[in-house]
Amino acid sequence: MKQGECNMSTVCAGKRPLSAMCPTIISDKYNKVKMVVGASGGPRIITATALVILNSLFFNYDLKKAVEEPRFHNQLNPNYTLLEQDFEKSLADGLEQRSHVIEEWKSSLAVVEAVMRQDDKICAESDPRNGGHPTGY
Repeated sequence: MKQGECNMSTVCAGKRPLSAMCPTIISDKYNKVKMVVGASGGPRIITATALVILNSLFFNYDLKKAVEEPRFHNQLNPNYTLLEQDFEKSLADGLEQRSHVIEEWKSSLAVVEAVMRQDDKICAESDPRNGGHPTGY
């Protein structure tokens, strides 16, 4: 192996691991792009991305509400469920009744960026949890 190369069995000193930003492209039944979404936020990235997808495509929230809605994250090891501030109390109570160990998370769980085709419009949202705002041409 040449200097600077690595394989799965070696650790490469000074090389940064790839980010886990979970970029996702969703197309409709006509193979036309419906949504492009991704996030940053460590182990909470996949949960945040999935929740925005569910909120927008399954619960029909407009993209702004889908991105801004308070989120939760279940961490299996150690087993606890993080809830953002303003998470709906009745849902939090239901989780506790089902033996979830609940922690309120004081900062954002993850930051999501999304672009979505809604009818004949292209909508974009940048998560306000990080002070972002969408821009475009």
